[in-house]
Amino acid sequence: MPQKVKRHLGLDSDRSWIIVSEVNEIDWSDPGIIPVSNAKWEYGFVPAALATALRDAILNRMTQKNLQITRRK
Repeated sequence: MPQKVKRHLGLDSDRSWIIVSEVNEIDWSDPGIIPVSNAKWEYGFVPAALATALRDAILNRMTQKNLQITRRK
């Protein structure tokens, strides 16, 4: 993940990866989805070009039937 994006999202400077061969499927009503601290939710946006590249890579893997989807309960 680009350092500039990591800084924007408030992440540390260690190397990070986005794995496009695996995705999690969750239900937003899942009780395990909770605020990170003090009832505060963390949201962030990645640049459109990065989001598009990620979407395209995941869709390509879906088309090739080479995407691991893990259903989280």
